[in-house]
Amino acid sequence: MLKNKEVRFEIERDYASRFIAEKYVSNGYGSHLHRNVEIYGVIDGEVTVIIAGERCTLTNGQMAVVNCVEVHEYDINGEAEIFYLHIGTTYLSMFVSQYKQNFLPHWLLDVEYNKGLYAQISELFGGAEKFSELKKHAVASNILADIVDHYGFANKVYDAKSHDLIESVIQYIYEHYDEDLTLDILGEKFFAAPKALSKKLSYCIGVDLRTFISDVRLQNALQMMEDPANRGIPKKEIIRRCGFKRAATFYSALNRNEKLFNEHK
Repeated sequence: MLKNKEVRFEIERDYASRFIAEKYVSNGYGSHLHRNVEIYGVIDGEVTVIIAGERCTLTNGQMAVVNCVEVHEYDINGEAEIFYLHIGTTYLSMFVSQYKQNFLPHWLLDVEYNKGLYAQISELFGGAEKFSELKKHAVASNILADIVDHYGFANKVYDAKSHDLIESVIQYIYEHYDEDLTLDILGEKFFAAPKALSKKLSYCIGVDLRTFISDVRLQNALQMMEDPANRGIPKKEIIRRCGFKRAATFYSALNRNEKLFNEHK
C-alpha cells in the first residue's frame, strides 16, 4: 500500500472556495500541488518540508506556507502530529488586492509568535467550512496579515498573468497526462513560446516541465497499480497507459521520488 495514500492528486480538493483546517497524526505526504494557499505546522514531532525545491526541517510550533501552485511534500521519519489550513483563492482577494506582486514566505520559525497564529487556526478545526462567507474572508485576511506583519514577504515577485497561464497548463497536464506532452505541443496549445513557457513553469512551481509531467504520470500509474480492479493488468501496460513511452522513464521517476521507490522497488 502507498504510505498514507500519499501519492494522490489534489484535484478533488483544489477548488476556489475551499476553506478548511485539520489536525491529525501523519506519516508524511508525497509531492503534490494545488492552487490554494496552505499553512502547515508541526504540533509534536519533526517534519522535513520541501516547497518548490527549498527544504527545511520543522519542529514543535514551527510552520510553513505554501503559495499557490508550488510543488511541496512532507517527509516524516515515523509519525508527527501536524495541522494545516487551506485557504482557497476566493478568500485571497483582499490579500491579492493589497499585495499583487508578493509571495508569502515559506518558513515561519518563530515559535513564540506562531502561538498567536495557531490560536486562530485551531478555532477552525473541524468546522471552518461552515463559517459564513464574510467570516471566512475576515479570518483568512487576519491570519495572512499577521504573517506579513511579522515575517514580511518572500524575495519573489508574483506575476498574475503567468500564474493564470501555469494553472491552465497544469490542469491540462492533469487531464491529458496519458497523451504525448512536450514543450512544443503545450506551447502551441497555449499560444506561448516553448522556452518562455518552460521558464514560467519552473519559476512558479519549482520544477521543470519534464519532471512535473513524469511525476503526474507516476502518481497515476501507482494509483492504478493499487486499485484492485487493475490486478489483471500487467505493470508494463499500466505504465504505458499512463503516458510513459519507456519503462525506464517510469523507474527513473520512481527513483527520484525516493520514499515511493523504497516501497515499490
